[in-house]
Amino acid sequence: MRTIPLLISFSLVLPAGAVEKVVGPRTVGPSTAGPTVGFVYDANAPAIRPIRGIPGAAFLDSAIDLGFAVGSASVSPSGDAALAVSADDGTVRLIRFRGRLPMTVLAGAMTSPDRIVFSPAGSVALLYSASAARLQVLAGLPSAPAVRDLPFDGAAPIAVADDGVAMLMSGSGSAEIRLTDGSAAPPTLAAPVMAANFRRGTHDLVAATEAGDIYVYTDAAGQWSEIRPGDAASQNPVGVQLSADGAMAYVATAGGTILTIQAATGETNAVVCSCAPSGLGALNAGSVYHLTGPADALLWLFDASQATPRLLFVPRRNSQ
Repeated sequence: MRTIPLLISFSLVLPAGAVEKVVGPRTVGPSTAGPTVGFVYDANAPAIRPIRGIPGAAFLDSAIDLGFAVGSASVSPSGDAALAVSADDGTVRLIRFRGRLPMTVLAGAMTSPDRIVFSPAGSVALLYSASAARLQVLAGLPSAPAVRDLPFDGAAPIAVADDGVAMLMSGSGSAEIRLTDGSAAPPTLAAPVMAANFRRGTHDLVAATEAGDIYVYTDAAGQWSEIRPGDAASQNPVGVQLSADGAMAYVATAGGTILTIQAATGETNAVVCSCAPSGLGALNAGSVYHLTGPADALLWLFDASQATPRLLFVPRRNSQ
């Protein structure tokens, strides 16, 4: 494994747009004027905050006034929407960041889900509740949301494909890809999965175990392949991603190491962040991912769009 030099880029830009609150029957939401890297959920507020600017020259803006108290939220990887759970009644609400479409309370969606899992393009999401013993798929996002219940057997969802047909479920000591169209199920991965993600628009998948073993499932071949055995650098993974072409896998660990792995050869490069990553969440600025959340002193980003991947940090606007 080769450790590449750490490149940190930072500059502060002026606000690109103000928060807008539209009262009456229309929506409450943010202005979309000016460039935006994406949106992130701030669990301390709790609220959704925009990252204004461009990678390397951005700041974390003030919380968006959604017009209701937020209990929890998950932002779509496409950056055009979020699913927010009301702190008052537990209803799941679809928030659209583009245009001025109404905010939608999702009829038929379970209340107060334990987990919301988006597909890579944000077209599908899974809602999961262990206490209510329910699993739902939410398709047609963000323009035409439709909710459907799925069979529940206690396994927890880890990832879902953009077509909503394939999903990775984690049980006791193993993980399996389930297909909702009646097709034969792919082979089970005999290892507990800590983090996984499908490749956008496909059923290809990357998964990481607690020990840091990295696997790729290739749909065309119908099989799992270990591309990197676990070691000290890859253990305790908190987030994984596949590049758009499937050639590269990205792994973030709780210890602050971010790995870039060639799927075909297993060749690995690494950068080390002076942070404690909590995930590897896609933003709407190409191959840019957030490692930490706004609750931390600085919001850290991993930019894989460069020939040499880099780490960026994003300050809060006016230290808010």
